[in-house]
Amino acid sequence: MYRDLTKGSIIRGLLLFALPMIAGNLLQQLYNIADTLIVGQALGRNALAAVGSAYTLMTFLTSIFLGLSMGSGALFSIALGKKDEALLRSAVGHAFGLILAVTVVLNVLVYAFLDAILRFLQIPQELYGQMREYLMIIFAGLLATFLYNFFACLLRAAGNSVAPLCFLGLSAGLNIALDLLFVLRFSWGIAGAAIATVLAQYVSGIGILIYALLKCGEFLPGKADRAFSRAMLAEILDLSLLTCAQQSAMNFGILLIQRLVDSFGPVTMAAFAAAVKIDSFAYLPVQDFGNAFSTFVAQNYGAGMTKDIYMKNLTVLYTAKFYKDFYRENIEITPEELDAYYASHAQDYRSVYYQLFYLSGASSGGMEAAKQHAQELAELHTLEEFEAQCEAYTVYNDDESYWQTASVLRRESCWTAISYLRDWLSGERAYGDTTVAEASNGYYVAFFREESDNDYPTVNLKYFTVSGADANDDIRDYLDAFSKSDGSAQSFFELSDNIRDKDYNRSDNRKISSITYDNATILTVPEDALDWAFDEARQPGDITTIRSEDCWYVLYFDGFGETASRMIADKQLRTERYKEWTAEVQSNISYAEGRYFSKTASR
Repeated sequence: MYRDLTKGSIIRGLLLFALPMIAGNLLQQLYNIADTLIVGQALGRNALAAVGSAYTLMTFLTSIFLGLSMGSGALFSIALGKKDEALLRSAVGHAFGLILAVTVVLNVLVYAFLDAILRFLQIPQELYGQMREYLMIIFAGLLATFLYNFFACLLRAAGNSVAPLCFLGLSAGLNIALDLLFVLRFSWGIAGAAIATVLAQYVSGIGILIYALLKCGEFLPGKADRAFSRAMLAEILDLSLLTCAQQSAMNFGILLIQRLVDSFGPVTMAAFAAAVKIDSFAYLPVQDFGNAFSTFVAQNYGAGMTKDIYMKNLTVLYTAKFYKDFYRENIEITPEELDAYYASHAQDYRSVYYQLFYLSGASSGGMEAAKQHAQELAELHTLEEFEAQCEAYTVYNDDESYWQTASVLRRESCWTAISYLRDWLSGERAYGDTTVAEASNGYYVAFFREESDNDYPTVNLKYFTVSGADANDDIRDYLDAFSKSDGSAQSFFELSDNIRDKDYNRSDNRKISSITYDNATILTVPEDALDWAFDEARQPGDITTIRSEDCWYVLYFDGFGETASRMIADKQLRTERYKEWTAEVQSNISYAEGRYFSKTASR
């Protein structure tokens, strides 16, 4: 079952090892989206919001012992590279005990402080009961998640990335099947969704444990390998703690954003939940390839690679990454180039605004009844009448029929239900136009509202927030100090650090740039702040305070920006330039005999 990553073609070996890991994470995300779809369609927006917020919390908790397992996996790979099975068995035993202890402590803490966690996340009152019920069940799966991740890391350290994929696929399929059974058939509600997830987690966790016992028993500690070693534990911690911090840092940031999102109610929470899961598709493949590379390097390090060679290669790798990111962020676009690109792609920046309603055949009394209701809706040509009838047709018990407002760019107009309406939306439309599109289990009805060229002004607005009993005094002291500064954006943020030791929340998103007034929402800043920022008399360096329900916003105006459409054009042009540069770099690289060579560099 051991696969030696120190032999053979580097590229072929890395790809064969990394692709199952990438496939596994993509499979998991597809399952998550399917799970979201089932919960959203069957239980409604409130349930989707509760599950989505819980998902962000669970991702953060899981990332803690996932990071510990990955760090331990590096030591496993080194031991395998050295062919030192005694070292491997000792490392597995110590790492298992350490991470199990962390998991148990973490499990006890989350149950003990569940209500405090919910208050911290600012869960709306109407979702509090559902969220608490869901978490009470889902936390029971932490042990299973630990088992799967630990033994998955052990198997991957041994070069086996296929077995973890198989167990993950089994878990994903079982979870979806149980979701359909418990939620739709048994009507267990949000508790059913949680039970389905926990059962699937234990199937994959216990399954991969049994597989590891059967297939790699020689890697597991026997009685002679169970003696406690302070040096071994220190080595595991040395490798694991930073990996744990790396894995959990981003997820903790998302959790803080989730806390902000939760304060704006169920609708916003549901939208954010869907967006987070879709966003995962963007970074997980790259992350998995990095994890595969780490295992590859660890085995080679154990097989004879010195620390100096390892650090040199790692330095080159990160230097290349930083250079790539720097290049992308600093692509120079002249005003003339942007003007030309903008003029030739004008249609790409136009948006259509429409109302969308879905009629489920299940909740409407069958497909024929849903079709009849859809046709009745299509005969309404004022937004007020359309929305009123949508409200009447909405099924609140299971929320299988729903309505929503949507806005999409023409070139981005194909997503979920919109694929049924793409051609219709791309045609010449006027206010009040309607259409009906048949889906597999129901009908979509679209009401066209307007088309926009997105020629709205933008502003560069920076801010931070202050809360707590001393907020008024903090703000007064801050404004007094700022009045004595040079009035720059740098001073704005430097002075804010002086009150961080109080009950103070500096937003990680405070460096907000180019907010478009037409599409800005309270997710960014309060509406009063936008009214202030978009005042034509506003000058760079202006500062003000805005009171919201839970905190004070301190805002800094850094000038007016381009129109929204030109910002879209600028982003697209930069992306194209970066892709051209990447293709050029790749064209100057050849591969032979296990090494990369530059076609242009001197040898």
